[in-house]
Amino acid sequence: LDFYPAGATSADLGEEPVARIQPLPVTGDVFFMEMPEDIQVVFVADAEAWASVEPQLASASLLAVDTEWWDSGQGPALLQVAIGDERGGCAACFLLDTLRVPGLFAPALLRLARRTDVQI
Repeated sequence: LDFYPAGATSADLGEEPVARIQPLPVTGDVFFMEMPEDIQVVFVADAEAWASVEPQLASASLLAVDTEWWDSGQGPALLQVAIGDERGGCAACFLLDTLRVPGLFAPALLRLARRTDVQI
């Protein structure tokens, strides 16, 4: 699984991924959901990247959110926000690095959470 900077996709042939994850082999009775390979995954760790991602989140009508925590009481280190597509699947996934840029995402995410026309 490759992670590209905001604004870049796997279709941008000149862009190298910012991270590459090799899936572990699954053995035994393990249940998991595999993300389709055509899903855009964007790592967001600065204001410039956030400026390109925020409009996509602001216009979404279906979102899924997950968090990864760094230390108790310090807030999440990473927010994973996925945008749903018209079929109810995932259109894109954004990994927001809240540890590196604390406070950058909060105002927009609060506006998003207050919307009545979005399903989270």
